[in-house]
Amino acid sequence: MREWLTAFAQWLNAPPPPQVSVEDALQMEGGADAVYYGTQMRGVSNAKAKRELNFQPRPLEWVVDRRGS
Repeated sequence: MREWLTAFAQWLNAPPPPQVSVEDALQMEGGADAVYYGTQMRGVSNAKAKRELNFQPRPLEWVVDRRGS
């Protein structure tokens, strides 16, 4: 979440999102569920959709290529 949310904020010309410790996040609204979804859930692969359905995702406009920066 830290990577994509930072890139999205940059694309919006917004300040970077604040970083919150797990301990602080557990005290906030959302608590344990928010911590789990923000830190433990893993990304998924679209390889099967590409392979079997010829899925061709478009590039996201807000993704910044940091290799050339």
